Amino acid sequence: MTFDGWLDNETFQILTDDPFHLHKGGDCPDWMEYFFDASSGHFDFAAFLEVLLSAVETVVEDTFSSRVHPPRLRRVTTNEAFRRSVCNQCVRYDR
Repeated sequence: MTFDGWLDNETFQILTDDPFHLHKGGDCPDWMEYFFDASSGHFDFAAFLEVLLSAVETVVEDTFSSRVHPPRLRRVTTNEAFRRSVCNQCVRYDR
């Protein structure tokens, strides 16, 4: 996945005294303010990913519920069914 708005802009910067975190760059869009920690200035990738995946889930749900998708496009498991299921591998790692 490519975010074209980030390619030619200074959306992020890496500080020499903190090379392990992304910080807000000079051309960072205002809507991304939510994803930077107020005290440290670090980019919160997990928060960004949560919003992105939630948006993708909404689009997929809307696509399948409206039934305007190609007939050969099928969901194997809905997210709702996945959330109700128990994964033996996940249970093992949760201990």
